[in-house]
Order: sequence, then C-alpha cells, then structure tokens
Amino acid sequence: MLFPPFVALTSMGALPFLWRCDPVWVQRVAAVASPDGAILVELDPIMIDADTIRQNFGTIWPAHVEALTRFLIACRNHMDGDLDRLLILCVIGDRTLSRGRTPPGMTYDDFNDNDREPIEPEGLNARSIADFSGIPRETVRRKVQDLIDLGWVERHGNDLRATDRARIDLIPLTESSLDYLVNMAGILYAAPSRASPTRRREEGNA
Repeated sequence: MLFPPFVALTSMGALPFLWRCDPVWVQRVAAVASPDGAILVELDPIMIDADTIRQNFGTIWPAHVEALTRFLIACRNHMDGDLDRLLILCVIGDRTLSRGRTPPGMTYDDFNDNDREPIEPEGLNARSIADFSGIPRETVRRKVQDLIDLGWVERHGNDLRATDRARIDLIPLTESSLDYLVNMAGILYAAPSRASPTRRREEGNA
C-alpha cells in the first residue's frame, strides 16, 4: 500500500491542481535568542492560496519542478521505466488507503506498523482504473497482472488492493515523496503573506 503523499504527488504534478484548493492559513513560528536560550515566537500567519503561488511563482514553480523531477526519476527507476505501471499502482494505492478513511492522526511509524488496525479500502477494479486514468483497458489488465505477479497488488473478489509487500518494497519512494513534501512545505512556508488574517476578515465583511 502506498503512502498518501506518494499518491498525492502524482496528482500535484502541475500547480493548477494546487490553485483549485481552498486557501489555507499557516501559522509560522521563529526561534529567537534570549538570555535563557532560544524561544519560539509566533509570527503572523500566512495564507497559502492561488494568489500566493502566482505572486511567488518564480520561487515556487522552479522548486516544484526540480523536486518533482527527482521524484519521478526515482519512481521510474523503481518501476523499470514503466510509468503506466506506476500510475496504475498509485490509483490502486489511493483507494487502498484513501484520504477519507485514513485516521487523521496516523503517523509514519503507524503506517509502517505491521500490526496496526487494518483500514477498509474502497472498491476498485481494472475497468474503473482505465476509465479514471485514461489508460486503455487491455493495458490496465496487463499491468495489473504484472503488479499481482510482483506481490504488490492482490484481488479481493472483483476489487484490487495494494499489499503490505508494496508498502515495504516501495519505502524508498515513500521517503522520496516525503522529501518532496518537506521541500515544498519550506518554500510555501517562506512565501510572504499578502494580508493578515484580521485584514482578510475585514475585507470579507466589507
């Protein structure tokens, strides 16, 4: 089973995906030296939205492309150059550990705990994958069989699920996706705020 960020990154390949997301307020903190040692001081929150990204495009976009390219190269290497197989596994992994059914408090250690409580996946078959991804059905069926042979996917009735073996074998890719997210979080975190929360609320009530 694939870690959600791994799946999310395939959807976030282009920033227009991010531009359709709801704005998010991010609370920033800074370490400030004091006689008693460093202390954390809260800074003004920033809002990450479409305009934040557009107005900081020259910083955010190149970092996004650079980090995503490295991640996709790692993915390609793990898939023997077969990106269709990667995409199909991502779709299956997304349904196996879907956002709506994954406990919000799950940590990375929880995810890698072989004894954790199982999460009921959403149903998915080869036809659904083909319809969703645009990959021809015969190609999907062939790639699914490849994934089954690798031990990364298994059938449950008519449904397909990613396996624990996939989770274990693809830990390097999950780690790579975490590197991408950390990199992008730092870039977005450093983006200047366009307005304070109070100013935002005042403008909204005008």
